[in-house]
Amino acid sequence: MSPKFQVYKDAAGKTRFRLRANNNKIVAFGEAYEQYASCINGIRSVQRNSGAPIEDLTIESGPKVPNPKYQIYKDASGDFRFRLKAANGETIAQGEGYESMESCLNGIEVVRNSANASIEDPFSSKAVPESKVEAKIRDLPKSMQAESKPEATLNEKKREDLTPTAPTLAKAESKVEAKIEELPKPPQVESTPEVILREEEKEDLTPAAPILSVKKEIVEDHGPADTELELYSVSGNIAKGDKIALQGRLQRIDTKQGISGAKIRILERDKSILGDDYLAFGNTAEDGSFDIKWKARPLSWRKNTGDIYAIFGGNEKAKPSRSMTQTITVK
Repeated sequence: MSPKFQVYKDAAGKTRFRLRANNNKIVAFGEAYEQYASCINGIRSVQRNSGAPIEDLTIESGPKVPNPKYQIYKDASGDFRFRLKAANGETIAQGEGYESMESCLNGIEVVRNSANASIEDPFSSKAVPESKVEAKIRDLPKSMQAESKPEATLNEKKREDLTPTAPTLAKAESKVEAKIEELPKPPQVESTPEVILREEEKEDLTPAAPILSVKKEIVEDHGPADTELELYSVSGNIAKGDKIALQGRLQRIDTKQGISGAKIRILERDKSILGDDYLAFGNTAEDGSFDIKWKARPLSWRKNTGDIYAIFGGNEKAKPSRSMTQTITVK
């Protein structure tokens, strides 16, 4: 079983793709696209650039590699990640977080083996199907149906015998042509900057592997998923007025998959009757991570030290969760 791309819609209704390895684990994902055709072009771009070299950003003063290339780097939590850049420097795919460099390189190897990967696409049948044209022809009188497909009823010799003096056939053919002219035209794909390609690039879009049309599976609704929320450690040396990055990740407990588009609030625990103090808020990214900016200030008039934590209030797909507290001091 080889790797495969999956096309899907996110919570905002935008088209995205992800790449799954042989063990069905997601190893890379693309950005959100407004247009379906742009998402398919993004997959083809990943396939064309899958054999690119690797640039290791975890090594200080390491050698630089020209685009296209893979870049390995460490995120705020210290995990290894990779991204694939096209020849124009645009990031076309990103990997998940890995605890080791070896695992990150294994993820890149899966992408490198995706040049001929199939595409699981439940939306490829949305174009106007040919069956509608056939339905129009079936609505015509039987005598006209025969004339609408002369190759199915006449051989070459009989066609040569047809002369312009056959008024019945000429009249029938003109009616068929008029009916076909009335048939709906396939919808035109709107041109957007990401789908405007040079002629030679368009030629490269010949599918390397068949796009598989699959039926949407009926998934039993088990209600909102259990979640876990982590707030990464904050530097202990903070001065008043510093701009601090409060980072962490929200994910499902069962699959460890990040939850995107979730609102995260940062609070300071107040043991008084006034309740906890609000500090800042932000939303999670595609992989469930968040990076919330906060301008440091004294946590209370009594002291400079306090306990902060992150909280997710839950939504229709995910249950609420709260991170562990950590102590910070603002001098």
